[in-house]
Amino acid sequence: MESHVRLIFTSKHMRPDQISDAIGIEGDEIWSAGDKRPKTELVEIENGLIAKSKLDKCLDLETHIESMMKNFSSLEEKFTNFSVMPDCEIQLSCVIYSNGAPPLNFERHITRWIGIIGASLDIDVYIV
Repeated sequence: MESHVRLIFTSKHMRPDQISDAIGIEGDEIWSAGDKRPKTELVEIENGLIAKSKLDKCLDLETHIESMMKNFSSLEEKFTNFSVMPDCEIQLSCVIYSNGAPPLNFERHITRWIGIIGASLDIDVYIV
C-alpha cells in the first residue's frame, strides 16, 4: 500500500503568496490561476498551495494525518480563518494505491480536526 496525504489551500481572489501569508506556511507546491497543470492540458482556475506529508508513503493514512495535525497544530486558527473567507477552501486529500481494499476508518480526533480547520475530505483509492 502507498499513501499520499496533503492539505490543499485554494482561493479565487488571493494570490499564492497571500495564501501563504494567511495560513503561515510556504507550501510544497504553488500555482496561479491560468497556469497549466503539468502533463495535462488543464488550466488552473484558482490560485493554490499544497502542503504534503513528509512521512514514508508505506505508512497508513491515520499516521500521515496525525503527523500533519502535529506539525500544523500552532496554525489551526490561521487555517480556520482562511477557510471561512469567501472563495477560500482547504481540502485534506488522501490518495491510496493498494492491491486490495485499504482501511478507511478515521478516529474522532481526526474528523474533529478536519472540522476545526474547515477542511473538506477527499479520498481516492486506486487498486493496483
